[in-house]
Amino acid sequence: MIGIVGDVRWAGLDEEAGAETYLSVLQSPHLEVNLLVRARTAPESLTDSVRNVVRTIDADLPLYRIRLMDDVLARTVGRPRFTMTLLVLFAGLALALAAIGTFGVLSYTVSQRLRDVAIRLALGARPQEVLGMLVRQA
Repeated sequence: MIGIVGDVRWAGLDEEAGAETYLSVLQSPHLEVNLLVRARTAPESLTDSVRNVVRTIDADLPLYRIRLMDDVLARTVGRPRFTMTLLVLFAGLALALAAIGTFGVLSYTVSQRLRDVAIRLALGARPQEVLGMLVRQA
């Protein structure tokens, strides 16, 4: 056994993290082996270097699906991010429709009571009082 790690999320970011054991390939040969490389330089420039190092160790070892961890992470969070974007879009649309509806009802109410408003203002009512009355009744 090479090591035990306590916080591996193989199934996805929304799954519970569990313990994972790492074994030597000589102890337990598998059909698939994952190699992770952490680098301080641009990871795109390391692809050929990693491929050459692996070929010097074993020339018959096939290398495929070389991906950046940023791409793997983006693919993992892509679906929830799309869902949340749609949710925000529809919530904004619902808010806009509610505001337009409220404006329409208020506008209709004021247009029906325009004569009443004019008489109140002519008799000396303050505009703030008339506005408050209209908003409360709407």
